[in-house]
Amino acid sequence: MRVLFLSPLLPYPLFSGGQIRAFNLIKELSQSHQITLFSFIRSEEERRYLPQLQKFCSKIVLRKRRKAWTPFNVLLTGFSYYPFLMSLYWDPVFTKMINEELIDGKYDLIHVETFYLMHTLPSTTLPIVLSEQNIEYLVFKRFAERANLIFKLFLYFDVAKLKIWEKFFWQKAKKIVTASTLDKQIIEKKRAQVSLVPNGVDLEYFRDLGKKPHNFPTILFVGNFKWLQNRDAGNFLITEIWPNIRKEIPGAKLLVVGRDAPQKLKEAIVESGAVLREDVAEITEVYQETDLLLAPIRIGGGTKFKILEAMEAGIPVVTTKEGIEGLEVKDGQEVLVGETEEELIRGVIKILENKKLRVNLAYNARKKILAEYNWQKIGKELERVWQEAVKNG
Repeated sequence: MRVLFLSPLLPYPLFSGGQIRAFNLIKELSQSHQITLFSFIRSEEERRYLPQLQKFCSKIVLRKRRKAWTPFNVLLTGFSYYPFLMSLYWDPVFTKMINEELIDGKYDLIHVETFYLMHTLPSTTLPIVLSEQNIEYLVFKRFAERANLIFKLFLYFDVAKLKIWEKFFWQKAKKIVTASTLDKQIIEKKRAQVSLVPNGVDLEYFRDLGKKPHNFPTILFVGNFKWLQNRDAGNFLITEIWPNIRKEIPGAKLLVVGRDAPQKLKEAIVESGAVLREDVAEITEVYQETDLLLAPIRIGGGTKFKILEAMEAGIPVVTTKEGIEGLEVKDGQEVLVGETEEELIRGVIKILENKKLRVNLAYNARKKILAEYNWQKIGKELERVWQEAVKNG
């Protein structure tokens, strides 16, 4: 079938979870279907990545998105019904481009990554599959709870609008897919026709990673700091967890891998004695010198690629219940889970001091990934949803 695929981010390079998900779904589904990609970009520089996507897309149309914090976006958010996320992507030119494509091409289906692109669609009778990577209003609500007073007021007002629009578009899509079971259950309270299409891991990319010799126990944190969840987790790690780990294990090393950290957070990382690496070409090389992944995530939603990838790479994981939200894993079997700063620190020490525990966690985690989180299997799940949407359209 011919599918028009909308994405808020160019699905390459694979820097964020949304990019990883969209790229791998396109890669798998392009084997049996003809996919046209419509995507926003942040910079014209991103056009150099097109060859990586042209292998799988019959046509690609790009539109540069406005910068986030512009007077126009702030005014549009403040004086319209749109929340900030939707204001960023309000673009009549993009809508016109989609409309012209739908008139010229005989499409069977529209696939939309994230609800905040739904308002860019022109009026159409084609079945729409909406992919909810997170339930956005819940993500922003959790962040608002931890924000300072002034920002909290803005966020709560924005969350109220987000919630209205997100639930509105749940009703407009023919089918909805989620990345986590929990998100699926939440949406099903409002409507039927919700399918689970989880995130996955490239099994070939992470296969047979060896270990490089290193002199100190090494703890890894991975996160794209564009996203609220990772900024909060990074601050929690650096200010409350890492100083106490250093007291318990003076020789430990913390490696923070992530792009776009705010300057204040960058300075805090360096001052804490941790190492910040912003541009890592191959994450596999980092895993080879790492003893465990620490993901102190406090703002949930979706599933966390960093945890799935570490599990596949044989790296033991210490995280929170928000970190494993949406993943079919158990505390003490595939990962260690802690809720408080003390529990997370205790989990780190357990893994570093107990080789048998490290081996068992890594073995069980990889077994789980092979069974449930490979992209080939996940691609077939999405294909089934597409076929049902067209059949019942």
